[in-house]
Amino acid sequence: MSWEEEMLEATKETNRWLRILALPALRERLSKELSKSEFKHIYEASDGRSIREVAASAKVSVGSVHRYWQVWAAQGLLEPTDSPGRFRRIVSLGEIGLEV
Repeated sequence: MSWEEEMLEATKETNRWLRILALPALRERLSKELSKSEFKHIYEASDGRSIREVAASAKVSVGSVHRYWQVWAAQGLLEPTDSPGRFRRIVSLGEIGLEV
């Protein structure tokens, strides 16, 4: 195994452990932040879709999606996509054991 391959494997293992350590805190944070069903639907639908698509999917106004996106992005719970004005969730709720 080359030096580069060893470093890549070590990095992957470190990332696995960091994810395991971070999941409980992230689950708790999202549980508190997404206390309403409406919030969960908006968050889960935020997978790179347009603001109008997310609003339609979650059955809320575009203004509501915009407000929540701004708050959640500032908190690091959403990340911008390559398409301007679109966001994606950092993790699916199902991945951390939360239901929509």
